[in-house]
Amino acid sequence: MAQSAKIHWHLIFLVAFGTLVVLVLAHVLFVAYYAHLMNPAHDQAYYSEFAQHTGAPFVFFFAPVPVFLLVRWVGRKARHQAFVHAGLIVAIFLILDITIVALAGQAAFLLTAGALLAYSSKIVAALLGGWMAQKEVATS
Repeated sequence: MAQSAKIHWHLIFLVAFGTLVVLVLAHVLFVAYYAHLMNPAHDQAYYSEFAQHTGAPFVFFFAPVPVFLLVRWVGRKARHQAFVHAGLIVAIFLILDITIVALAGQAAFLLTAGALLAYSSKIVAALLGGWMAQKEVATS
């Protein structure tokens, strides 16, 4: 079977943007759950500070799972271009994420250990997802 060189841009942008939206929504829901059910006795400033300090660890621990699964799904559709698609998804995801953080006035956050761990975990998960999809395609 001939290898396809087609890049599925619609899937790349959908996964990159969709993953970002899912992670932000999950963090917002976690902070809302914490504020209303786990520890409701504080003022708004406390919860804002809590949200700022839990963002990077939250993303570091939970981001790799949807990134890996979605990149692997796209990789299966891309067949022999799975690893290329994984790299493109990571690049677009990082461009979107870093742009949003910089526009929010949090550019100094990008140089913290938490941010570096969070971005590293996303990159590793995406590349691992692309590699797994490429491997599955090669054995089928």
